[in-house]
Amino acid sequence: HATLKPPFRLRAGATPRDVDAAARRLAASGSAFGIQLECEPLRGFLAWRIASSDADGRARINALAAAAVRGLDDLRAAPGADELARRQAHALSPEQQAMLARWGYPYVFDTFTFHITLTGKLDGEALEQARAGIAAFADPLRGQPMPVPGVSVYVQPEAGADFIAARHYRFDGGHVDAAGAAYLEGPAAA
Repeated sequence: HATLKPPFRLRAGATPRDVDAAARRLAASGSAFGIQLECEPLRGFLAWRIASSDADGRARINALAAAAVRGLDDLRAAPGADELARRQAHALSPEQQAMLARWGYPYVFDTFTFHITLTGKLDGEALEQARAGIAAFADPLRGQPMPVPGVSVYVQPEAGADFIAARHYRFDGGHVDAAGAAYLEGPAAA
């Protein structure tokens, strides 16, 4: 998966059903497309990133991410002091600081970089070995677009737990429930 709207806690009065409705609206406003991917380093780890030659794919995914941030933001609780401190521990640009203050996350809109994380932090030889290993199985797929048929909502059952898929929303208006679908139906926090 790739994060379009950063993880958030629900604000007081917001419900998981509100998240479900917002995700349905987001998907209804889009249409399926494809993106070309390359394995590239990003902030010390390897990730699938949109190929530099795929300007249309980059524009489409950036627009989708911006719509997700805006469309779900009124459901987001403000980040706590500990979360802000953790984010600010990284060297953030003034623009990233402004995004953190306004949107609760430093990497949105103009500071957003679409990526699908493949490794943990690596450097030097370990980074190059991982890159070569990924290339060995991924090179045959080079040039083939990865379809983006919709968006998904993931939930975190409790702080520190793994995120699990709750529901996949297709751009054609359909949806598919996943393991965490019950979290969108009841009072549990997303």
